[in-house]
Formats: sequence, C-alpha cells, structure tokens
Amino acid sequence: MYMMESCSCGILVNGIAIMMTKLSGALHNAFGVITMGYCLSNLVILVVIGTWTIIVLTLCTLIDFVSKSLVTVYFSGNIWPDSPLQYVAGQVSNGMYYASITVHLLLAINRLCAICFPSKYARLFSFENAVTSLVFLMMVTFCISFTYYIDGCGYIFTTDKFVWRFEDTQCGYIISVYADFYFPLGVVVLMTIVDICTLFMLHSSAKRANRAGIATVSQHSSRTRNREILFFLQSCTCGSVYVLGVISFHVLSTFVTSTKWGEFGCVTFAWILVHSLDGEYFRLFVVLFTLYRRQHGKTLPVAPLINGAVTPLNGQPARVT
Repeated sequence: MYMMESCSCGILVNGIAIMMTKLSGALHNAFGVITMGYCLSNLVILVVIGTWTIIVLTLCTLIDFVSKSLVTVYFSGNIWPDSPLQYVAGQVSNGMYYASITVHLLLAINRLCAICFPSKYARLFSFENAVTSLVFLMMVTFCISFTYYIDGCGYIFTTDKFVWRFEDTQCGYIISVYADFYFPLGVVVLMTIVDICTLFMLHSSAKRANRAGIATVSQHSSRTRNREILFFLQSCTCGSVYVLGVISFHVLSTFVTSTKWGEFGCVTFAWILVHSLDGEYFRLFVVLFTLYRRQHGKTLPVAPLINGAVTPLNGQPARVT
C-alpha cells in the first residue's frame, strides 16, 4: 500500500513539475530543458516499476491464495522466468535511472558554467545544445541497459524478497558491479565535485561583490548571486537524493539481507522514493523561483547577464518580460 501511494505521488509531482516548467516562460531555456529531461525520466521509471511491481505482487497474492503449489511450480522466486516483459520492464526502468542520474550531472555542469563563464554561457548551453546533450545522454544510457536482454544478464523483479536485482549469474554479477554500482557512483562523485566547485565560485563571487564600490553594481550583483544560489541549491539538493539512493541500494541493503521487508525498503521502496523526491524538490524550486521573481521583478535575469541583457533561447540579447 505504501509503495503504491509513494509511486502515485511521485508520478503526480513529476507530472506537475513538467507542466509548471512548460508553463513558466522564465524556464524556457537550457536549464528548463535539462530539468524537464530528468523529470520525464523519473515519470517513466515510476510508471514502469510501479505498474510491474503491483502486477507481480497482485498475481503472487492471488496465486498463493488459490494454490501454494502453483507458486512453487511457476514462480520459483521470479515472476514468469521466461516472460520477455520482465526484461523489458527492467531495461526501461534501469536505463531511465542511468539517464536521470547522468542528466543531474549535466545540470550541475550547467550551473557551474553559468557562474564561471557568464559571457559564454548562452553559446555553451543554447536551447539546441541542451536538447542535443539530453538526447545523447539518454541514448548512451539506454544502450548500456540493452545488455539486459542477453541471456542471464536480465534485471528483474523477484518475488522471494520483492526487490529488483540482476539475475544470479556471472553476467548479472558483472553488470551489477560495473554498470549498476560503479557507473552511478562515478557520476555521483563527479556531480559532487562539480557542486563543490560551484559553491567555491559562489563564495568568490560574494567576496568580489562585497568589495564593489558602486552601490547599484553591488545591489545588482547581490540579486544575481542570490538567483544563482537558488539555482545551485536546487541542483545540489536533487543531486544529494541520488547520493543517498546509491548508499541505500548498495550499502544499507547489504545489512538487511536476512529480512524480506528490510531489503524491499532499501532497494525497491528507496528507488521509488528517490525519483518521487527528485520531482518534488524541483516542483518546490519552481514555486520558490516564481515567488522570487515576483518579489524582485520580472526583469530579473534567468540566465547570465551580458551587457545588461538576458540571453534567451536564440542567443540574441533580450529582456525577460
């Protein structure tokens, strides 16, 4: 029941976040494209794992109620061992998980470039470049998960402990270690390094602003810096969710292998929670950003300033209205 509620809430908040981004004119830029990309990934993940998990658990309950022997004969720990649907569900859900966590790294780089290279930001993160980068990352991560269709390499939902895991084979072990652990861990480490660099640049920017001699320049720098801090906090907060997720999937779960519900909570439920919170944090960011713009005026830039003008999607100076 809790899993169904969490999954439904996650689907709802990610859907709302996508709609809010689409309706907000201030987010029709590279930042908005990237955030919509990972919200869409979250949405697909929650729909797939939520639907498949609920179907499997429902069927297990019904069959167990009808006959205990059927569970032993047809399940043996897995639901429909020869069914291609379980491999499709595992490939799509985990492929989108890789895409989502990689897109967060792209978002962290986006924030760093906005602060370190304000005059080049519009060219580096134009609308076209953001879309191209997003599509490329999703294609690469999806290609990684296509190995799940190899015999013995599947990522499936098991009914013995109600968790998603790789098949107990040499191929499954190799993929679980190198693709499912080291790859997300590497992305999370890079994301943390980028966020630390961004935080350092924000601190340096604050020190330079405090030394500014002209009051109007100092006030403008303060507003721009506060905006960048808000964007950075959004990127950092959502990224930290994945850090905790990786710890739960691969560290905490090893201490609760003796209990079915403990492993279920650290893997399946934690997976749903990560993508639900990711969407909710971004939805809250959109609300806060909207309130911030209303407080400071709609002319507040949503991209780095170049000669006092905002650089919009087409790269031409213009004012946000």
